[in-house]
Amino acid sequence: MRRLVVLLSVTGSLVAAPLAAQDTTPTPKPPDSTHHDSVPPPTADQLKWMEGLRTAARGIGQLKSGIETVQRAGTSTTQLKRAGKLLAGFCGTGRGFMHTGVARMSSTAYPPGDNRKIAKQVVIQIDSVAKETTNCEQTAAKDPKTSVQHLTPLLVSYEASIAAWRAMVGLPAIPTRNTKP
Repeated sequence: MRRLVVLLSVTGSLVAAPLAAQDTTPTPKPPDSTHHDSVPPPTADQLKWMEGLRTAARGIGQLKSGIETVQRAGTSTTQLKRAGKLLAGFCGTGRGFMHTGVARMSSTAYPPGDNRKIAKQVVIQIDSVAKETTNCEQTAAKDPKTSVQHLTPLLVSYEASIAAWRAMVGLPAIPTRNTKP
């Protein structure tokens, strides 16, 4: 019994020592700054617009994945044919995501002026990529290199419009890669 009491007292002192060493004073709040962000928080319509952009960007990501597969295939006929079929599939599913996303991206989410123009430009770029995916879906399996050549400039324009939108809403720029989209 004596051993149990000694064991409990030693254990209690070991547990109590770290608790006593903890600082319980609250951390001070940073002083109020006179600088306020120039970008107001997004409205409910803008949040809905951004959700639509997220959905559309999922379709764009599928296209980029298919394009990268075609580019990695090189000159191997069998790998190129397989990559072309994959790109054709990505074009079909990507188009669905883009159409669903654009449906949520109302042009009235942003106030009239430059902000609305930038938001409309993003929608126009997504629509142009989605329009080309119909052609891509039908021809990528037969001629993947040509489909990539048609999609690449559209994706570059899309990336430029996204960069302008990100700057408009106060988000940092996305780092660019050294490879083509």
